[in-house]
Amino acid sequence: MGLLSRFFSFDYRKALAAEAEGDYLSAARYYSLAGHTEKVADMHLAQARCETSYEGRTRSLRAALSFAEPGDSRRSMILRLLGRALKEHAEGATVTAGERRELLAEAAGLLEEGESFEVAGECHLAIGERARAAAAFARAGLVERVEQVLGEQEQAEGRARREDSLFQDYELHLQGGQRDEAAEALRGCIEAAGPAAGEYRRLLAELEAKLLTGARIELELEGARVIVVGRFPLVLGREADCDLQARGTSVSRRHARILLADREEGGFRVEDAGSRNGTQLNGLPLGAPIPLPAPAGRIGLGEGCELGYRVIEPAPLLLALEVTRGLDLGRRLIACPAALALERVIPGAPPVELHFARGRPFARALRGELQLNGARVSTPVQLVTGDRLVVEDRALSVVG
Repeated sequence: MGLLSRFFSFDYRKALAAEAEGDYLSAARYYSLAGHTEKVADMHLAQARCETSYEGRTRSLRAALSFAEPGDSRRSMILRLLGRALKEHAEGATVTAGERRELLAEAAGLLEEGESFEVAGECHLAIGERARAAAAFARAGLVERVEQVLGEQEQAEGRARREDSLFQDYELHLQGGQRDEAAEALRGCIEAAGPAAGEYRRLLAELEAKLLTGARIELELEGARVIVVGRFPLVLGREADCDLQARGTSVSRRHARILLADREEGGFRVEDAGSRNGTQLNGLPLGAPIPLPAPAGRIGLGEGCELGYRVIEPAPLLLALEVTRGLDLGRRLIACPAALALERVIPGAPPVELHFARGRPFARALRGELQLNGARVSTPVQLVTGDRLVVEDRALSVVG
């Protein structure tokens, strides 16, 4: 359009008037109608400088970019302005992690097209795109920055490989019944994953809640439960943390103890633990620790609770207790300081030997194959709460 044609054009005159008044959006519209498209981008740039909000500024910059054709000298400047606006918004605004990633990825692309390679590299780096960041820094001529990013990438890839390897170890150990080893593998995953270790921390907390310590385990077989303890002394009383909880109005929190006798004496000894209502052996009150007569007898905890006991020989020496009177009628406990073949003392139990090491319960099949939670495993296995063992079609579950 010639100069005179422009001057006498109604739309062009309206565009000039709007621009003079600072109404840049109207000016852009009239310039476009007048066919003076090279001025439209300028008006949107002018409007962007006037905007105080992120939304208004980016909207104007995007409009300006749409009118700046490839080869236009203003295009690189607009790309850089829009890329920086997106970057600043991603870094300073309350956006979600997903939105932040999208904003920085778009900003990096705009900045690279606008040949602002260093800032583009920082955007790539912020979203973990180290290879792209290194390429951008290389185009900016920042050799030391490239070497730093590539070194960090190599370290990150090494941590990722270690993380994957450790998680595979965790899964194998967990399925195979090596639970302490599984927990240790998860701790390695947490160390390798760093700030992104949330899921590993959850899995570790879940596993640690199931680990059994204190050389005590409660088993369930065909609906019946029995406690197995692998150390002495045994504590009897109404508190939940006693080896055998036996509640009743006459029972103290920690009422009595059963100990291994010395080698010369053999067997077991029972003593009162300072209870309020005293302890009786076969109806007679205890004044001092005395041996438990074999093969069987009764231990009274006050007047309202009584336990039946059996001393089972030959070696390994076993002690079986059962609440025969009181609120916990029928509760049973078997104590053995050595490895215990369960079928020896629990009718219908699978052919499994149970022993404790460092307070942890371990089981192995005495014959046949052992299935742990539906999978065949090599033995021994470390038991945790919720396990189900099957040998020769006979099953038992770990209650706690």
